[in-house]
Amino acid sequence: MTCKEETTPFSFNLPSLPSASDDHFAGFLWNRVLDGGVRDNIFDYGKGLANGAISVANGVGNFFSQAYRQLSGDPQAELEGQAFDYGLQEVVTNPTVRTEINKYLFQEGTDLKNYTSENIGRVIGRTATGIILRPLGAIATIGDIGKAMENGSDYIKAAVFGED
Repeated sequence: MTCKEETTPFSFNLPSLPSASDDHFAGFLWNRVLDGGVRDNIFDYGKGLANGAISVANGVGNFFSQAYRQLSGDPQAELEGQAFDYGLQEVVTNPTVRTEINKYLFQEGTDLKNYTSENIGRVIGRTATGIILRPLGAIATIGDIGKAMENGSDYIKAAVFGED
């Protein structure tokens, strides 16, 4: 007695796709395609692009909220402005401060955990939106830096990724 295969009217008996050796890039890429890793990276990149464009809008809002605080005479905003001026003066005149900032930027730039598909998409989304909406890109970056300083968070990351 033979066993009959059950098939639906629209099913096909396709062979499964073979895996490849991870010893070379083509094999590694093929296995990532089979596992769905490439698809996930593409979707994460698209999500990062959208988040980058949205962060420009948030940065513009941060800029105008900072401007309102300055114009309304908020004493905390005045102190933050003085701290920003002092910090900028230190960067311009003190080579030790510049060296430390360069070390920090190099460390962040070489840290591979920062190179996710979503982070890359976010940076490109912010950059592309800032270029398309020229003055708003610069305003958003300034607003994000001001908001980061207000919150006491990392203003360099805020300039690159945006402040949420």
